[in-house]
Amino acid sequence: NFVDNFRRICQVSDDDEGDTISCSNQFGPKGASVPSLGLSNKAVYNDDNLEQAISVDKRNPYPEESHFVATDFTEPPTEETLLQNTLWPEIQKLYGHGYEVYSLAASPDGKFLASACKSTKP
Repeated sequence: NFVDNFRRICQVSDDDEGDTISCSNQFGPKGASVPSLGLSNKAVYNDDNLEQAISVDKRNPYPEESHFVATDFTEPPTEETLLQNTLWPEIQKLYGHGYEVYSLAASPDGKFLASACKSTKP
């Protein structure tokens, strides 16, 4: 699903590397979900759990499984979506702005990163 979403967002049609990743990762996790009262995401592996609604049992109101629905993106996902539905760890935060970061740019060699944020005045 990641490769498909990446292709859709970036408008990539010919992607041999993406095909390789999709074929080699067919048994990998389909996504992630946060269990009730849990602090970290757990992987969702098989297609049987993808769009299955979890019924609430009176004896166990907090089931181990969480509801996960595979999402097709047409634009970059929000931070909230990434936190709740993926297993991607946050490696490092970008500090120094008073408000949320609005855009990023990187130099071609990867040595420099420029960022901009919203402000209170236009």
